[in-house]
Amino acid sequence: IDPGNPYVKECQIIAMAHDMPIKLDEIQTQDIDIINDLLKRKALRKVGSMIMPGRQDSTGVKMLANYSIRGIAESVDIMHKGVKVGDRACPVALDELYKGAVYFLAGRSYIVDEFDYPKKQYAVIEELSFDHSYYTKSLTTEHPTVEEIIEKRTVKGVEVAFCRLLIRKRVTGYVKIKWKNTLDSDDEYIAKEEGEGEKYEDAPSEITELEQPLEYRYITKGIAFCVPYPYNQVQEAANIIMQKDASVGRDNQNVDSEYSQLDHSNNGNVPPANRLEEKYITASGYHAVEHVVIEGSNMITGGASQDLGGISMGTSGMIFIHDGVTGGSGASKALYDRLEKAFERGTRIIGECPCLSESGCPRCIMSYRCGINNQYLDKNAALEIFKRINDGENTTLLLDALEEYRPIV
Repeated sequence: IDPGNPYVKECQIIAMAHDMPIKLDEIQTQDIDIINDLLKRKALRKVGSMIMPGRQDSTGVKMLANYSIRGIAESVDIMHKGVKVGDRACPVALDELYKGAVYFLAGRSYIVDEFDYPKKQYAVIEELSFDHSYYTKSLTTEHPTVEEIIEKRTVKGVEVAFCRLLIRKRVTGYVKIKWKNTLDSDDEYIAKEEGEGEKYEDAPSEITELEQPLEYRYITKGIAFCVPYPYNQVQEAANIIMQKDASVGRDNQNVDSEYSQLDHSNNGNVPPANRLEEKYITASGYHAVEHVVIEGSNMITGGASQDLGGISMGTSGMIFIHDGVTGGSGASKALYDRLEKAFERGTRIIGECPCLSESGCPRCIMSYRCGINNQYLDKNAALEIFKRINDGENTTLLLDALEEYRPIV
């Protein structure tokens, strides 16, 4: 955890005052600003030389009532048959408790029957049978805004900033994934003859859109950096298509309409040599780099990759990796301090994976937590980007005009 997280400290200080009035000489220097803010909000009050709890109807009492030992921010109660059986803190609650979600609790599976955040701060779950055939995963979008740059450094030529971020999160729907398909996919990793590599086919899934998307905003900490452009992969795709078009006597004037949808369902087909294909390769390469930096960070951050979220900003090359809790957990700072190792591990993770799929596999660039169900991923472009980083190619932060780019999570 990050012991300096103000969202943790303010509730701890309020609880401390309720336990016993705080003497002024007990206040640590780094906590003075937090206490002064709580005094202004009337969550606490000063009586002589003591800091006391606020009145019974004060902000502090309300804050403690909503505080959960399981999280930091406001929490959502989980109700079953009229009884509270648990709670989840935001923003995790939005990822796990949308209507239709399969929720696991105490060894049993439940389906979320009702969740109307923020109008109602609770979710209603109903028990599922033992033989239910699927689980669910949320589909999300996130957009970062840099509130403050705390510090900067250069990593192998890449300018990196450790920031205070505002994250705008939106859960738009979910994917139903059948257990059988998930289990069978493990069998796809059967080694073929030496030199042929392995093939991975993504399991089919059913997508459901929410009638009303769930939205949440929170302040956290994270890192921002801009990665190099994958020139070789873009040029290779262009050369292949130019050769193909020449062989069939076709020009590229109508290619845009043919490939108007950015979709990886045509893996294996030769892509068009136009601006749309360039955008697809670059955005997919950047998205894959974001996945690999996060998923490969466990040995670097002490097993904290599950506490990190990631956003790649379309074709800009900008990548944000942030703590997934309000105020920050310290995981992104640990990654920031050791980012050289993460970049080196990224090259090995992709380069040593034996899969032959352009969009990779769960061993290399796919992530089980991906907000768009592992769409827009390009293994070869990501490998080129990591090699360019480790070769010391220089990049600078691009923080202006990020609103123009579509975020991919």
